[in-house]
Amino acid sequence: MLLGKLFNNSRLGIKPYLLIGNILLFIILNSIIIYNPFIPKNIELSINDVSDITVTSPRYLAFESSVDKKVNESTKKQIANSIAPVYSINKTINHAIIENIHVFF
Repeated sequence: MLLGKLFNNSRLGIKPYLLIGNILLFIILNSIIIYNPFIPKNIELSINDVSDITVTSPRYLAFESSVDKKVNESTKKQIANSIAPVYSINKTINHAIIENIHVFF
């Protein structure tokens, strides 16, 4: 009753049931549009089945155990040690350049 009196006195001239129906329809459609990507699809696969579609994860998740961390760190150190330095520092050349700078200024 309260809504009926409110809408009957409005200047819009729209019937109350049409206005409420349109508002509800708007809310429902927006909810479907917003939450649709988060609804998971059910895929039933068994071991050694070939999927008809590409299965992707909606979020990235990585787990690294303590053993994996140790192995990764040792592998990173081995790779870093196996790479030759790109720039070699020759102190005599550096000293000559600095002397030339001092002479110039």
